[in-house]
Amino acid sequence: MRIVLDTNVLVSALFFRGYPERLLDLILDSRLTAVATAEIIAEYRATVERLASRYSQRSPIAPETIFERLLVIPQTNAVHVCRDSDDDKFISCAVDGGCLYIVSGDNDLLALGNHMGVCICTVAQFLTEFYQKHSFAPH
Repeated sequence: MRIVLDTNVLVSALFFRGYPERLLDLILDSRLTAVATAEIIAEYRATVERLASRYSQRSPIAPETIFERLLVIPQTNAVHVCRDSDDDKFISCAVDGGCLYIVSGDNDLLALGNHMGVCICTVAQFLTEFYQKHSFAPH
């Protein structure tokens, strides 16, 4: 299954652990495919670098390990539907990448709920649905 991670989910996993880290574990275990564009990866990198000066990384997962696992696709769509236009890149990526979900903690994205068949949900909502559909317990 293909998903797009909002930047806040990635940094939450790396610096604060919890459910976002469980989601990264599913990506590392190849149970999920995280899709991103070059623009999204640039945002991931810049945000991780900025936060690294304020917080120590708590997750044993190195950012580069995640970046290497991403399926990088070209951006071909230009969706304009979010209240915050900076979030449109995540929807464009999901549509271009044939993703079923965008996993986010951003209220501007979450307010959409669903766009063009892409479900936009929180990490907790996604994990609950994923574990129910795949009949296995979290690590």
